[in-house]
Amino acid sequence: MTTYTKPVPETRTIIPGTWSDVENARSEAFNKGNGGVTSLNVSDVNSIDLSVLNGTMHSINDPFTLQPGDSLGYRITAAGGTFVRFVFADGITVKYVSLFTGLLVKLGGSRALNQSIDNGYRAFFERWDNVIYLDDDVILSGMAPLNVGVYSDHDVSVIIKNNTSSAVSDSLSVGLQSVGDFTLPYGLSPDTILTPTTEMSIYD
Repeated sequence: MTTYTKPVPETRTIIPGTWSDVENARSEAFNKGNGGVTSLNVSDVNSIDLSVLNGTMHSINDPFTLQPGDSLGYRITAAGGTFVRFVFADGITVKYVSLFTGLLVKLGGSRALNQSIDNGYRAFFERWDNVIYLDDDVILSGMAPLNVGVYSDHDVSVIIKNNTSSAVSDSLSVGLQSVGDFTLPYGLSPDTILTPTTEMSIYD
């Protein structure tokens, strides 16, 4: 049990410690300033951390090596809507785009950032080489880490480009938050077992 700052009132017949737990939490949530003015403490836990704690934050991670001037494309999708919260890739330019073409080379899926809670959500990604896109299709561009979110009812397309003069080896890490209802199966991942008669429409 915790060392309590507020004793349990003698008039309370409750489970030992419970009153103090609640009273301590209540007391720590408020500040009392000069003149007895009480104000509410503002939590320093950000919205992404809170989403991790409640089990709705997932991530995809994909190692890569990019030569100077080269790009990779990632098409990310999830049932219920695709909400990208951030993109990390050291020393790389990140672009949210509405459309690109290229050569599909890899499939992958997301993992929960809260390793004790699995809410059933999965996001799926496709990795594309030799990507081609138009400047008019760029929604947002900036150096990683890109801490600006993007949402789509369908796919979110992310381009990473090496604008340096040296090869870059790192991992693309994308934070995703689950929204809406999730249904299984939804997308293809490397461990999906297919047969010649598999109905592909169930995987979107």
